[in-house]
Amino acid sequence: MLRTPDPYLKPLAICFLALAIVAGFGVNSAQSQADDDDLLLFLAATIKLPKHLLITSSHLGFLQQKVRNNAPEWTILKNNVDLQMGTVNFYQCSTENIALVYLLTQEAKYAAAALAYCRESMKEDVRYNGYLHFSQCMRGPAMTLNYCGNALTAAERAELANYLDFWTNELWFNNPGGWALGAPANNYHYNFLEGTAFAGYALREAGHANAGKYLEVLFDKLNRTGGVLDYLNTRQPGGDWFEGANYGELTKLLLNSTLSAIASMDGVNYFTRSSFFPNSLIFAHYQVMPGGRYLYPAGSLARTVEMPLSPYDRDYVQAAVFWLPDSPARRYGQWYLEQVMPSYTDWGGATWWAYLYKDMIFKLELPSLPSNTLPLSYKDAGTQWLHWRSDWNAGATSVGLSGAPFRLGQGHQHMDVGSFVIWKHDYLLPDPNTLSNSGLLWYPGAHNMLQVDGSEKIEIASIPGLTFYWDTPELAYAQIDGTNLFGKYAWPEDIMFMDEWTREFVLLKPDTVVVYDRATPKPDSVYDVRFHFPVEPTLAAGLYTAGYNGGGISLLPLVSGAITIRPDTDIEQGCRAWRVQQAPANPEEGRFLNILQVASGAPPALTAQYIANGHLTTEGVLWNDNVLFFSKNSFGIKAPPPYTYTLPGTAIRTHTLFNMEPYAGYDITITRTESQTVVSVNNGGGYNANSQGVLRFTQ
Repeated sequence: MLRTPDPYLKPLAICFLALAIVAGFGVNSAQSQADDDDLLLFLAATIKLPKHLLITSSHLGFLQQKVRNNAPEWTILKNNVDLQMGTVNFYQCSTENIALVYLLTQEAKYAAAALAYCRESMKEDVRYNGYLHFSQCMRGPAMTLNYCGNALTAAERAELANYLDFWTNELWFNNPGGWALGAPANNYHYNFLEGTAFAGYALREAGHANAGKYLEVLFDKLNRTGGVLDYLNTRQPGGDWFEGANYGELTKLLLNSTLSAIASMDGVNYFTRSSFFPNSLIFAHYQVMPGGRYLYPAGSLARTVEMPLSPYDRDYVQAAVFWLPDSPARRYGQWYLEQVMPSYTDWGGATWWAYLYKDMIFKLELPSLPSNTLPLSYKDAGTQWLHWRSDWNAGATSVGLSGAPFRLGQGHQHMDVGSFVIWKHDYLLPDPNTLSNSGLLWYPGAHNMLQVDGSEKIEIASIPGLTFYWDTPELAYAQIDGTNLFGKYAWPEDIMFMDEWTREFVLLKPDTVVVYDRATPKPDSVYDVRFHFPVEPTLAAGLYTAGYNGGGISLLPLVSGAITIRPDTDIEQGCRAWRVQQAPANPEEGRFLNILQVASGAPPALTAQYIANGHLTTEGVLWNDNVLFFSKNSFGIKAPPPYTYTLPGTAIRTHTLFNMEPYAGYDITITRTESQTVVSVNNGGGYNANSQGVLRFTQ
């Protein structure tokens, strides 16, 4: 029930007086903003000014200036609303759009139209699919009650308030399933928090007795040990999201909207309380594939398998840019809004008219920094996702590698630790997800990595993921441990399939990748290594090649057992991807060594040579003037010197030895004859391995 006296029944003159005073002030400088806030604090102490969701009191004056100046975002918003008056069409407009136009014009017809939209949306089954659309159901009625309350009758306000109260109470206090109510890694959780924030604050401003308990739940979920802030700061500080691109977009949108409501209503700016928020603005640039059309295809791609950029991306970036203080990250976010995703309505896909209110509220003119001033390499501090690109142009080569640590447990996170994709004009080494029907191909065989027959998606602990990482302008190196990724559910203990799967990954910049896999199975485990292609590859002289959409890729296996080319239709009927599938030469101790290269146009004429040391404890590849060596020992345990290896010819080459003892010293001796070069590696002090166990020298 609403308490009396109803704050909306205060004399309208007070509201208009406050609006008029605020409208005389701008947001052109920090000092003017401070002056505005001081005045508003004085006013608030004298008369209870209404608070509005997403809009601080001082920012309301800025929006009034936009109205007076006929700012483009205001003109577009009002035209949209005016065109939809007398109809209810959620594909062409939204309750939020209409409610905001009422707030800024105080014309009663808009309040009536917003209420009509509310009544239509309130027919939706809020319980559908575990309250999947809870936030969507709450937001429109909450903003209508909050923005338009002074134009509604007491009965109409009670109608909206009772709706918000009933469903928010049921979600938290009378929910038979309780799905994701306390799971800050789950996208549903943020759907619940956004709906609760909007409902709770709208009810509070309307004087509803139950508002406090809903806001108490909200702040508890954010601040408790193991809550949202704790999760962001410990698991997701880098700005990526474990559930991938599609669910990452949605979760960030919901989270940032929740925190925007809090900042506007209570002045608590959670955007400044975690590195997740500024880092998400940097991550957003790397997530976009060269050409600016698609996102890196991590996780389940339930909305669309292609994962084109969409207004989802503009939404969460815009909110973070609005609330964060000035910084390089904020300026990169502003450039993203100006150049990468500049509109909710004109971006090459479906038009999101319903989100026009966000441009009106959050669009600012700010300094920006272009993405081409960012480094060409990126490592996410949470998901350990690695990304490299040759440049920031549309024709760049882009390589992404999953190094996810800890455990797999979220529904839309894929079992792809150690998998990678390569882009050159398009995905030349894609995940089959991108070419599937469902976008839900979560298991290892649907990624560029090891596949073990019978693997299930279970909550598996102790996956180290990325264990070593080194990046230079010429070369990038990563070691991945995904051993415990493979198993199946059993009671009382899950059954694991592998004693080891480790991957050494080397990018010879800008467009050549060397991959070395160690696989040691438990008894009866059957496994293979897979590389997926967008079209059926061609085999000639041991080289697998494919051309696709302006780019070409070549794969040269150097260590492997039997190799077959297969369509990925056994992964999912209708999947358009193909794969090169490699069995181990020795199933009890599988070793795989592959080199891949991409180029514009035709597949490159890739040539490379297998090399090993005299004791067969290391093996590697000679490519052009580069020598790369890996330890054959389990988990990359170093192969102890002394040993030698022989190379054809006498050219000066760059040697990179991996899996060495970090910081240890080594003596290197080079002996050249007329036709070959012999390299001797001994313990000593002439050369030192780095902290990641990499020894690199040129002789």
